[in-house]
Amino acid sequence: LDAYYIDRHQTTNGAWEPFGLYQMPGAHDRTHTVPVLGPAAEPVMYMNSDAAVEYCKWAGMRLPSEAEWEKAARGPDGRPYPWGWDPPAVAAAPGQLMPLWLPSPYGVEGTVDGVLEHVADRFDGILSECCGGLTIKGCGNTWDRRPEADGGNPTPWTGCRCALSAAA
Repeated sequence: LDAYYIDRHQTTNGAWEPFGLYQMPGAHDRTHTVPVLGPAAEPVMYMNSDAAVEYCKWAGMRLPSEAEWEKAARGPDGRPYPWGWDPPAVAAAPGQLMPLWLPSPYGVEGTVDGVLEHVADRFDGILSECCGGLTIKGCGNTWDRRPEADGGNPTPWTGCRCALSAAA
C-alpha cells in the first residue's frame, strides 16, 4: 500500500452536521438522504455510500480502500483483532470480555465496536466507478464479513471515516 493517513475516529455527528445541513438539504430527498443526527461526539449512522463519498470529498479527503481500512484496523502484522491474536473471550482476564473499543496498533479506534463503515472499493479490490456495491467494514459480528452497500439507500448503523493519500 502507498502511504496514507486515516481518521482515528469514525465521522461524528458534530463533524457531519455542517456538511449535512449545507450540502445535503432535505431529509426526504432519496438522492441525498441525511443520516440521523445524534449527540455531536457519537458516530454518524444511517449513511448511504453516496453520502460517505461526498462527505469525504467535502472534507478534502476520500474514503479509505478496503485494504487501507484493514491495515489501519489490524496493524502491520495483520493480526486478527486490533488488540492482538486472541479472540475477545481469550484475550481478556478470566471472567471478563475484552473491551472492543481498544485501538489498533496505529491508534485507530472503533473498528470493532463502533458503527459499520463504508470503504471505497469492493473486497475483491476492484475500485468502484460509482458508489454502488461498496464494501462495509467493522463493528462486532461483521468484523470478518464484507457485506456490500447499495449506493443510494441508507444503510442502518453505517457511517464512515476518511483517508488521505500521503504527499509524495
